[in-house]
Amino acid sequence: MSIVHKLTLFLSKAVHHLRTLLNLVLTNSEARKLLSDFGVIGRDLLARGAAKVSENLRPDEDQLARVNHAAPQDQFVTEGGRATGPEEKPVFDAKLPFDTTFKHDPDAPQPTVERGGDVRGVGDIVDSGRQQTSEASGAVDPHISGAKE
Repeated sequence: MSIVHKLTLFLSKAVHHLRTLLNLVLTNSEARKLLSDFGVIGRDLLARGAAKVSENLRPDEDQLARVNHAAPQDQFVTEGGRATGPEEKPVFDAKLPFDTTFKHDPDAPQPTVERGGDVRGVGDIVDSGRQQTSEASGAVDPHISGAKE
């Protein structure tokens, strides 16, 4: 008898035994009760956890009261979080992870990213990423300036 034949017989016996065991577990009332109890306990734990999370997410009374208050009229937040009026163009800036700042000045040709004193335009960063990707894959990207079509 070959090894493949022995292995096939062993696997078919194992599958038969597993089916028998599964049939016993699923038809035994004690095992079914145990599985049902696990489900009930699990749902209870989930409900308690969800209730705890929902309590932590709920805003306090002061925050809810501020919803009805109007925002300051003709006020914008510009670079550095400074409040400004309609006479000045606001510059959007956002602090990002890794000591990085994103700025969008409406008068600038493109938004900029500053990291460690190095200021680069977003378009330059995108072009650099495309170039590095194409060099790594060996493909030519038609979006990269200077690429031949």
